[in-house]
Amino acid sequence: RHPPDPSAPRRQPTPTKPPQRRQLMFGVSIGATLVIVAALSVWIAVGSQRASTQQRLVEEMRRNGAIVFYDFQVDNSTFSSAPRLLTRFLGIDFFHDVHTVQIGDGGNVRVAMPPLKSSEVDQLKSLPALRNAKVYRQVGADDLRSLAEIGSLESLVIGQFTGDNDALTQIREQHPNLQISALNRAL
Repeated sequence: RHPPDPSAPRRQPTPTKPPQRRQLMFGVSIGATLVIVAALSVWIAVGSQRASTQQRLVEEMRRNGAIVFYDFQVDNSTFSSAPRLLTRFLGIDFFHDVHTVQIGDGGNVRVAMPPLKSSEVDQLKSLPALRNAKVYRQVGADDLRSLAEIGSLESLVIGQFTGDNDALTQIREQHPNLQISALNRAL
């Protein structure tokens, strides 16, 4: 080999391009797209689990004669604002919460109403966004305490309160924002 000729023009090294990130539409990288898809999947999975639980509770309550209103129905709207295609695919319970439940028909307060069942209390407590409950049953102090523990509950109408006034006073002090009324007596 011969030594390089110092008078010969020097070859400049060809610049190397930095590795290009593969991008999809809108300049979003594949990695970012995977993160977005994973987050969306988790959101749908959590929402689907909550919706499935609510749907099961609503079906069970309706089988037992309860009347259930969703949040959009309380706002004087007949139809959900959620897209129909998604509502058909994911269900109404995915997009809306149960707002109001009525157990019993309200009937005549002079006639003895059946007692509230513990399963009915459990169902109401399992609805995280329940705002109003109308329970046309005999409700004792213990059941009233359980119902008052529903954090989102704003209004509770009961058919016949069978507890004493001391229990009611204590419940009202513990839950000052909950409006409680009973059809069989002035509370």
